[in-house]
Amino acid sequence: MRKILYLFIIGLLLSMFTVENAIAQTKIDSLQAALKKPVADTIKIKTLNSLASEYTVAADFAKAMDFGKQALELANKINYKLGIAFANKYLGNACFKTGDYDKCREYQLVALSYFEQLKNKKEIANVYSNLGNIYSSQGNLPVATDYYYKGMKIREEIGDKSGLAISYSTLGIVQLNQGAKYYNQALEYFNKSLKIREALGQKKALPNNYFYIGNIYLELGLDSAKVEYYQKARPYLEKGLQISIDLNDKKNMARFYQQLGADISGLCQNGILDDKSKINEYYQKSLKINTEINDKLGMANIYNAMASYVIDKNPKLAIDYSLKASKIATQINDITTQIECAKIVGNAYEKLKNYEQAFISLKTKVKLSDSLKNKDNSQKLTQQAMKYDFDKKQREQELEQQKKDALQDAELKRQKVITFFVVIALALMGVLAIVIFRSYKTKQRDNKILSEQKEEILTQRDEIQKQKDIAEGQRDQIGKQKQQITDSILYAKRIQNVLLPPDDLISEFLPAHFILFKPRDIVSGDFYWAVKKDEKVIITAADCTGHGVPGAFMSMLGMSFLNEIVNNQPWESAGEILTLLRADVKRNLRQTGKEGEAQDGMDIALCIFDFGQMKLQYAGAYNPCYVVRKNNGVPIPEDYEKIEEGDNVLINIRADRMPIGIYLKEKKSFSNNELQIQKDDKVYIFSDGYADQSGGNDKRKLMSRNFQKLLLSICDQPFEEQRLSLDKAHNDWRGKLEQVDDILVIGIKV
Repeated sequence: MRKILYLFIIGLLLSMFTVENAIAQTKIDSLQAALKKPVADTIKIKTLNSLASEYTVAADFAKAMDFGKQALELANKINYKLGIAFANKYLGNACFKTGDYDKCREYQLVALSYFEQLKNKKEIANVYSNLGNIYSSQGNLPVATDYYYKGMKIREEIGDKSGLAISYSTLGIVQLNQGAKYYNQALEYFNKSLKIREALGQKKALPNNYFYIGNIYLELGLDSAKVEYYQKARPYLEKGLQISIDLNDKKNMARFYQQLGADISGLCQNGILDDKSKINEYYQKSLKINTEINDKLGMANIYNAMASYVIDKNPKLAIDYSLKASKIATQINDITTQIECAKIVGNAYEKLKNYEQAFISLKTKVKLSDSLKNKDNSQKLTQQAMKYDFDKKQREQELEQQKKDALQDAELKRQKVITFFVVIALALMGVLAIVIFRSYKTKQRDNKILSEQKEEILTQRDEIQKQKDIAEGQRDQIGKQKQQITDSILYAKRIQNVLLPPDDLISEFLPAHFILFKPRDIVSGDFYWAVKKDEKVIITAADCTGHGVPGAFMSMLGMSFLNEIVNNQPWESAGEILTLLRADVKRNLRQTGKEGEAQDGMDIALCIFDFGQMKLQYAGAYNPCYVVRKNNGVPIPEDYEKIEEGDNVLINIRADRMPIGIYLKEKKSFSNNELQIQKDDKVYIFSDGYADQSGGNDKRKLMSRNFQKLLLSICDQPFEEQRLSLDKAHNDWRGKLEQVDDILVIGIKV
């Protein structure tokens, strides 16, 4: 089966040499007519290049070379770089078809140098693919892969989807040729190509992808004896067969019938199917079609496939089939197929206990293998010599081009310098004449004005000095006042920091946690508060109205109210604590809803952890709570939003859409949310400052969705590293922009 797949790959590489995806139409007559009309040289060059391309497709390589050389001669004459580039490319294509790989490589490299000068990325990618095909045809897969990969990256960059499909298929073929350990990579490339071709509706190209994917699964089934690979292969082979039938593509029909026979054989051997008649039916259909189209290699392959199928039950019939295959392979001088035939015949004679004939077949196989090995060694020596010559020529061409470019650049620079100095000299002479004339006219008038101004300046000087003394005094006074205000704010910061719960205290009841706290100004309108009460841990993250000094006043009120509520008032849930907090804020700020009243308040997220029962209570005013856990299949309440990424899932417990403070549409009480938590869950509460930060290339807000993705990407890090990662991500996003709000993010690990 690997032999069949290898031969199909070689055939496809030859048919795919030029990267243009559209099937060539016969345009030769119209192009010949256009060539006779009087047109500009550039149009004539394009027509000659098109004729070179069309004659290559039509397999008239002599005419293709003739028109390509005409195009190249005329393009060189008028220095039309685009025409030179395409002429070299099409001449290289024709040489490839005739097997002149050295000349093909020379033409393609010249084309590449011109396309690079023109920055024509699409054609640069096409030439890279052409160079890859040359090395692939010569068996030098590492160099071929390098060129294919370069072409693929350019096509990804410019969004050339049709070209990308070809690049992915070609790289899949290269991976496939390197053996079983590269099958998964080959599958990945073929599936990428298939997805693009299905989206573009390229029906005629789909059978190739289906054939490769189906055959890789067949190979995996043979290697591992796992029935699921045979089951995966079948739908791809059946799809490819149906499209080939629709297109009346008999060569592909024969291949798909043969591989479907092999797939059903594998399923029967593993007890999944029992209809063995289908195996022979598909093999016979493949043989019939190969015979009709006179595909001798296809006939030899199907005879060997039939022989392998019957060898256990009917060794004599297997010998008959394989000898027919050997006869055909000898006619077309296919040594690889002859080796396969000798192997099958030898095995069949061994099953018949005719060891003499089995030994003769073994000797034949060894002899043919030695012949093939000598041929391969000769090819490798030839390839090494060709690579040396190619590298040498490439270096010479690069040096020659560098010399030409250097001379041209030097000449251009010299001309620019001469022109520049001539223009500057003329301009200076004109300016000088104007200056002298105007200076003469204005000198007497200026002298008079200067005399008058001198007297006025002396008078103004004393007044300016007096104003300067006043300004300096005011400046010193303002500086002193500013320093006093700053000192007061710094002292307020010390008070605020004392009121915030210390980290070592929080660590006593929440060992694994982090707090990212970044005030916008010296003092902050954001605050956090935590306490352990009756074996339950209560922690909040709050965002007060405003920031700086006003926000700091509100934060101290908030911490004071929370201490009073939690420690001295009866409460049952997180939602009830927020309802009581809102009542305290409204009462103490005298908020009744009248016009002109203060609208101050706060947004908050409050969590209560009961680690004994592994329960989390959460209530929020605008600020949500995120819980990140491993995606282990445990059901999550449907009213919570879920975001999955990799092995992790983020649960978004939404807050009530009302603040802690006066609000016209407020509900009677805040909602209380309960969630059964699991070991190693990560719980995040925060203010809106992180997500509202402007930054990035567009200077837009980070937004909650990107903040969620960021948490999912870092949730498996140790908690201190998470804090550092969040801080770095914020600084990178903000760049040189100012911080727009106070920032508070708290993370807790269960």
